[in-house]
Amino acid sequence: MCGIAGIWNLNNQPIDQNDLLQFTNSLTHRGPDGYGIFLDPDETIGLGHRRLAILDLSEKGKQPMSYGDGRYWITYNGEIYNFLEIRNQLEELGHHFHTQTDTEVILAAYVEWGHECQLAFNGMWAFAIWDRLEKVLFLSRDRFGVKPFYFYQTNQQFSFASEMKAFLSLKGFQAKVDYDVMAAALASSWNIESQERCLFSRVKRLLPGHYAIVTPEKFDIQRWWDTLENLPEIPPTYYEQTEKFLSLFEDACRIRTRSDVPVTSCLSGGLDSSSIVSTIASKRNSWNESKEVEHAQRAFIATFPDSPNDERAFADLVVNQSKVIPTYCYLDPILNADTINQVLWNSEDIFFNLPIAIWLTYQTVRQHGLYVTMDGHGADELLAGYPQHITAAISANSGLFHPRQTLSLMNILQGVYGQTSQWPKSSPLTLIFHATPGLAEMYNFAHRITRLPQKVKSLISRSNDNRWLQTNSRLTPGFKDPLSMDNFSLALYQDFHVTVLPTLLRIFDRASMAHGVEVRMPFLDWRLVTYCFALPMTSKLGDGFTKRILRTSMKGIIPEEVRLRKHKIGFASPMQKLFQEQQFTSWVKEIINSDEFVSCELWNSKQIRQFCNQHLLDGTWDYHLAEKVWPYLNAAKWIDIFINGNIPTQNNADLSVIKN
Repeated sequence: MCGIAGIWNLNNQPIDQNDLLQFTNSLTHRGPDGYGIFLDPDETIGLGHRRLAILDLSEKGKQPMSYGDGRYWITYNGEIYNFLEIRNQLEELGHHFHTQTDTEVILAAYVEWGHECQLAFNGMWAFAIWDRLEKVLFLSRDRFGVKPFYFYQTNQQFSFASEMKAFLSLKGFQAKVDYDVMAAALASSWNIESQERCLFSRVKRLLPGHYAIVTPEKFDIQRWWDTLENLPEIPPTYYEQTEKFLSLFEDACRIRTRSDVPVTSCLSGGLDSSSIVSTIASKRNSWNESKEVEHAQRAFIATFPDSPNDERAFADLVVNQSKVIPTYCYLDPILNADTINQVLWNSEDIFFNLPIAIWLTYQTVRQHGLYVTMDGHGADELLAGYPQHITAAISANSGLFHPRQTLSLMNILQGVYGQTSQWPKSSPLTLIFHATPGLAEMYNFAHRITRLPQKVKSLISRSNDNRWLQTNSRLTPGFKDPLSMDNFSLALYQDFHVTVLPTLLRIFDRASMAHGVEVRMPFLDWRLVTYCFALPMTSKLGDGFTKRILRTSMKGIIPEEVRLRKHKIGFASPMQKLFQEQQFTSWVKEIINSDEFVSCELWNSKQIRQFCNQHLLDGTWDYHLAEKVWPYLNAAKWIDIFINGNIPTQNNADLSVIKN
């Protein structure tokens, strides 16, 4: 897990080694354990790498790495969890290895199979391979976009990096806003991660499941992975489906313990992270292939005392049963401006809240000398864990034409929301209820019977309010919706591949890598993903629960109170409390009164300032109000940091040449 960068001067001018080093070292936070650069003998192409040492901690594991008598060179960020199996296969084909890394396995696989090697990899990655003989640069990004990959192209130069902000240190780069992208982000935080275009004008992302071939004559991007084209056959009975699911899940966890450093977990007390922690605890002693068994299993638990977001009681149940060693992260909502700006610098994008809780949790992990975690991302999008999936299932069942199924689904929906839910006004649930013909009427019928919380009813009745936004975005979707899918399947597909999960992966990547922490995600094992997408709806929603098959498979493995809990809280920052803190409100006032905020034509600054001043004065902030205004504050500060150059002080070092 690292930071990668590269420059190819297409005008045949030599690359200044210091320019490449500065570009590479702008990603020091992603790889604090060392750096390396490679310059081709003609000096027109160079690769850079910042290392976070996880496998083969020796000097042999350094990158950029070569293979084939120096013909092939790679800079790589990620983990190929099945590298041992691939290595054995390649050795039988005559390949020889000099390191214990997965990096060398990628190179040999590319030599043996070309771009088809991607299909053999089970993991997360972004890499670039330079073929010195053919003068071809091969770029690849993993199936689901766990690891980021950005590129910038002019007539004179092609460059790439792990993060957008790295380009600020690239000689000749001019930082400009793509206002179409910013408008889309303000309309919905979930809109942009599946787009090629980024907040920086002319910087683009290589989309998940795509590769690119770069030569002096062409730049060709191809999609190499489509989940729906790789669905397996499913066992006929639910019992058999559950057995297969558990087998796949356990193996996904097993291969993700492969590490030469300890692997920990972030434990929320929810179903997903609890399943991972408990599965590892029950199986790790039989996974003798991993050095992880040499270390005591640990878990980091974010806790919000006296907050409805606090799930510590459930996490403690898992700790007591699994006997893991807990570390509690007490996340203080009292922040100074420097910390807020630091989080925004690391996040480098726009979201509907400040991901301070996530950022502080991974900071705590690193402070305790650990830098690999195993977390539960992806389960909700795979197994229908969100409210919008339930409403989509109601729509797919034609609602009133199947009253028993509808009432069962409404009961599940009630359980997810609980009695104290604080969902944002812009929740996808609102959009689905307004976009689906007849669904609101069906809801009114079901509400009379199931008596859902009044808060949910008011949420559904409100439309998404973007009156502050004065410019419409002209972005078109980066992924086209697949044909012939029912509403339920389409909702899962969009959340997994287009909107929710891609956005969350970006947020967790930046928050963790800001502190040099690698996050591994068993639910994103491609074998498990394709299996879950092939499962029928009843295996995901049923018996009164979301994520039915996961709950069934975890019986006897996790505490029953956790397995059977219905109310979904989610890992979110306590935005309501933040807006009530004096230091935070001072930061808000500074932004809304700045010349840049007032003069920006994207939003109605007068209305937003009146809104903020009123609520700052009377102290009536709640979760919804805070998340309504936050994206505009985020966007204004983004312009100040990334365009005006007011980079947080402690990060100025990221833009200088750092000696290793």
